[in-house]
Amino acid sequence: MSYGVFLVHLPPGKDPYKAFQDILEHRAGAPKDPGPLDPVTEEAKRRLAESLMARNPDLELFQRDYARIARNHSIDKSAARRLFRDLELNDRHHHIQITIFDDAVGVSFSLSGAPPECTEALRVFWNCLEVLESEGAFSTYDTQIDKILDLKSDFAAVQEFACGVIGSTLT
Repeated sequence: MSYGVFLVHLPPGKDPYKAFQDILEHRAGAPKDPGPLDPVTEEAKRRLAESLMARNPDLELFQRDYARIARNHSIDKSAARRLFRDLELNDRHHHIQITIFDDAVGVSFSLSGAPPECTEALRVFWNCLEVLESEGAFSTYDTQIDKILDLKSDFAAVQEFACGVIGSTLT
């Protein structure tokens, strides 16, 4: 079982929950072909991935085999790079996966081990969320507890839900 959150850029002045719902609905109906690569967006994703890896050295960037993807989809390598352009980072030790899309990020971790191991993974997970919010200007929506997270005050609530630990704090 895993625990995941979804991060997006929220427009100012709009109800945050309504904005998340609108963004999720838009993404669900988005065309399969995302269009041409935007060099500015690609650079921003790369910088964000580098910041995450600098803060958590256990994160590794997944290296896609674009030649194989091209063969499997009967397209050329440039089309494979354009269609499969998200960046994926993995922390095998804590079972964390981060997928950076053009306009959103998904972060999840495996709920495995005893509460202390789960809490350790959650702390690393939380650290990644802090980087994504501070450096990527994202807001975090937790679908499990249906809440836009406040990373300064919601650790214990997520820890209780994800790890079954009550009354701990982020220290």
